[in-house]
Amino acid sequence: MTTQTLTPRTPYREILIRALNERMQANPRYSMRAFARDLKMSPATLSLVINGKKGLSPLAADRIVKRLGFSKTEAQVFSAAVSAQHARSK
Repeated sequence: MTTQTLTPRTPYREILIRALNERMQANPRYSMRAFARDLKMSPATLSLVINGKKGLSPLAADRIVKRLGFSKTEAQVFSAAVSAQHARSK
């Protein structure tokens, strides 16, 4: 994944979509179902996350980072994006 265009303000859903698109460009037969399999989550859950109907917990974000093999910088950006999107203030 190209970290040059990623910032902590990049929505994590966009990061997931970019990762999926990169894999699909490398292998035209790659699908969202295969992406879900690689992330070890159900295709339905992945679809809900990507479409903004379900969020990710910090633990799920850590799992995704490891399964996608993100660099340290990419992992930090992804985790920050998840935290920013789902932060709860008092």
